[in-house]
Amino acid sequence: MKKKLLAVATLVLAICLIFTASVRADNHEVDSAEGAKASLKHGDTVKYYDDLNEAIKVAEDNDKVTLLESVTLNDGTSVVCENGKSITLDMNGFDISSTSNTASTFRVGHSSTIVIENSKTTGGNITHTGAGDRIPLLINSGTVTLKSNVTCKLTGTRQSTTSSSFAVKVGQKAETTNDAKLIVDGGKVESTQSGVSIVGTKSSVEVKSGLVKASDFGIAEPNGSATNSTITVSGGTVESENYAGIYKPNTGSVTVSGTGVVKGKLGIVARRGDVTISGGEVIATGKASEKIDVGNGVDPLEGGTAVIIDNNTESYKDDTAKVAITGGKLTANDGQKPVTGYVGENGDENDYVDNISITGGAFSDEFNQAFVKNNKTEVSVTDKSGNKTYYVGQDVINAVNEAAKNKDAVVEVLAGDLKILGAVDGFTIKNSGKGNVTVNGMKVTANEEVVVETEDEEQDDTPKMGTVNVFAVAGAILVVSALGVVVLNKRK
Repeated sequence: MKKKLLAVATLVLAICLIFTASVRADNHEVDSAEGAKASLKHGDTVKYYDDLNEAIKVAEDNDKVTLLESVTLNDGTSVVCENGKSITLDMNGFDISSTSNTASTFRVGHSSTIVIENSKTTGGNITHTGAGDRIPLLINSGTVTLKSNVTCKLTGTRQSTTSSSFAVKVGQKAETTNDAKLIVDGGKVESTQSGVSIVGTKSSVEVKSGLVKASDFGIAEPNGSATNSTITVSGGTVESENYAGIYKPNTGSVTVSGTGVVKGKLGIVARRGDVTISGGEVIATGKASEKIDVGNGVDPLEGGTAVIIDNNTESYKDDTAKVAITGGKLTANDGQKPVTGYVGENGDENDYVDNISITGGAFSDEFNQAFVKNNKTEVSVTDKSGNKTYYVGQDVINAVNEAAKNKDAVVEVLAGDLKILGAVDGFTIKNSGKGNVTVNGMKVTANEEVVVETEDEEQDDTPKMGTVNVFAVAGAILVVSALGVVVLNKRK
């Protein structure tokens, strides 16, 4: 009987061991870091997995998955984060790469939230070298944050002259509400084609710090998609080498603030939506002779303009884009205007007066003064090297106060009132507007130019007490004293 019981127990134990091994194999969990591809930290507990996807799949909120070796994906496979949790992935100095023509390198969905960081200064690349719409990072829904030392990189060349792949695609389809979001917070997006494409309705891209750099568009939306999407650049740089830094053809908003920089042969192109610039810089590097094709069968745009509204084409003539500039710096190139509207063959820049509002900011070149709103003061400041910059609103004060310290500086008041105190000899002020302008207390009338010259007062060695002559006071005292003596003598 005992032998039978022992045999049964042995059999049960063997079955349990086999079952446990089977479960562990199915979960891809291994006993140690040796041979593992990823670790999963849950609280104080660390487990190891021979498959990165499995570690991400079983992770719970606030868990950290750490890559233990580089991952090279086979055709048709992706790293997938679709568990609906909020987790962190530490690249740990390793890379995830793919050359697949049928799958993206990294895919996020089901409203998952993942922060991708790299605790090492090397590695940390999510790359793809493929064709068509196969990209390094696809965010169907949820939020992905790229931290320092992490680079999402697309290599390879265009498959055609009319289409460009992106390093990151945000949102799955235009007709569905995705709420997909990319946050660049110290990380990088680099592409030999385009950088970031926003497709999904209500999807967004936020650049806090770091870099988005591409050969084609920096951040762009396909024409006719991405309804009510948002693009925010509060720090870092968004740069296009050959096209627009930001292309906004759909409803929603673009905001540049803080220390954010947007740069391209065209800075920002808006066909719909609202563009607000309160800080940072928008820089255009292109030439007027270059024709920048922004798609949808409309006329190419001339390079060199920092911000341009394009509503004067057949495809967008019934749409409205608005630009509000309250601060920041806009730099044009090759004689182009820093902010304007596309006029085509029969258009007029004044058609955009209701669409463009400037109440602050610094500008490298002159622009249509009708864009300046709320009776804000507008000036140009020419420094001792002959460089001229235009200022509006609050930005005028600091610029003029600094210029007034320089004898070689020239300030021209184009519109509005201006009062300058403490200007040095040689400083030049010109009133080309109709406002009230004074320098060191002296009025500068309309169309008048004044070079500050402080005259030396004649030397007066007479001692003074405030503004009263001391000797005059002393004389008055003597007269009063004498009268007092006469009065006293009469009383006697």
